[in-house]
Amino acid sequence: MSGNSKPSVLISEISGNWGGIEAFIENEVAPLQDEFDVYCIAQNDDPAILARLSIPDDHVLTVPERYGSLAYRRHMKEIYGRGFDIIHLNKNSLVKYLPLTLARKVSPRSRCILHSHNTSPSSKSPLAFLHYLIRPFMVRRAQCLLACSQTAASYLFGSYARDSTIVRNGVDVRRFAFDGRKRLEVREAWHIPADATVLINVARLSDQKNQTRLVEMFDEYRKGDSAAFLLLVGEGERRQQIERTVARLGLEPYVKLTGRQRDIGAYYSAADLAVFPSLFEGLPVAFIEAQANGIPVLASDTVTKDADVLGSMCFESLSASDAVWADHIAALSVPGRALDEDARPRAAERMEQAGYDAKNASETLRRVYRRLLAP
Repeated sequence: MSGNSKPSVLISEISGNWGGIEAFIENEVAPLQDEFDVYCIAQNDDPAILARLSIPDDHVLTVPERYGSLAYRRHMKEIYGRGFDIIHLNKNSLVKYLPLTLARKVSPRSRCILHSHNTSPSSKSPLAFLHYLIRPFMVRRAQCLLACSQTAASYLFGSYARDSTIVRNGVDVRRFAFDGRKRLEVREAWHIPADATVLINVARLSDQKNQTRLVEMFDEYRKGDSAAFLLLVGEGERRQQIERTVARLGLEPYVKLTGRQRDIGAYYSAADLAVFPSLFEGLPVAFIEAQANGIPVLASDTVTKDADVLGSMCFESLSASDAVWADHIAALSVPGRALDEDARPRAAERMEQAGYDAKNASETLRRVYRRLLAP
């Protein structure tokens, strides 16, 4: 793009829900704006999502048209026609391959990045297998391959995974450090006793994140801890389904659907155990946030073991019964363990030393961009 001395970067894309890709853009791409002219493609102009981004409003390009439609193709061609130096495509699957295809056709001089954020198809539809059919052809069209973990690289790139660079999902770890004062404030705000056991799940409310099953696991767990609470932090398309499950099980006083929250660290501090029975994942930012807070984490065994940075994560099979999950939760959720005054506050520092601070991840990305732009 002309008219600006900084190299231009187009990031795709911001969805209607705040998730791992959106957090990556804010935590790792946005800090590079002093050096690069960063633009983002967004599916819509949801104020709640855009308010969390430090990308200027005039650099967020909304593409609301239905994927694959003629209007969508025209709009994407118009955007790519601006001639960005780098087009950075963040993907959970290659089923929606048009952005890369159009980018290579309309702006052949742009350097294209494919960035994997998942470890298996996001959909159970038969179309999900299209990912594997087109993978060898699509991957070769990109000049650079990035992934949040080695497992995510193998999934999206297949045999080309060896040519990829791992860019860790970093966070501002100090923002997620345990805070005893905030622990009490959040509990008071949601009418949770100070001595109650609190479980937490921070994620989009979706099939992938499996919160409906989590509510059923929690119901089983409460047979041995009837005063326990569950915090579901986030929004998504499965909220009503989750609410119906909560009502059917009579758990309305104990399951708190908080919606989106800005100070996620405060909610981790309020909890004693994070539970993620996800159907599949890449290396979710939530796992990094939880470990930076020092809270124990129980996740499904579909999650990449790369996520266990501090050795504080435990894994359980999704094929195990709710009773087995409940027993595992009981073994991990002792409030006294979560409140270890020495270990829990030190967790943020340990995550920083392990390289999961957003500043480290941003620096890795800066080097990648500079390498792509080198003559």
